Amino acid sequence: SYTVDIAWALQTVAHESYHLLGYTNEAQVDCYGMQSIWFVASRLGASVPEAQAFANLFAMRIYPLRQTETPTYWSAQCRDGGAYVLRPKSHAFPS
Repeated sequence: SYTVDIAWALQTVAHESYHLLGYTNEAQVDCYGMQSIWFVASRLGASVPEAQAFANLFAMRIYPLRQTETPTYWSAQCRDGGAYVLRPKSHAFPS
């Protein structure tokens, strides 16, 4: 669907941005990217609720498929309380 495509595009921009910062672990980068979808979307003009909805869509519908379809991009540490959380005190994972 259109919204899934947008979530994928936002994830791709966020994911690749972490590579530009020097991160190389794909699971870590993918997790950081997913947590940054809301930021990328909001910087591109989405409202905060819309931006968070894209992040939640990716987290709930797309990211779980990584475990079996592309396991290099998945980590059990990509969750609230996990080692790859960018903002551990917020507990608003992934946003």
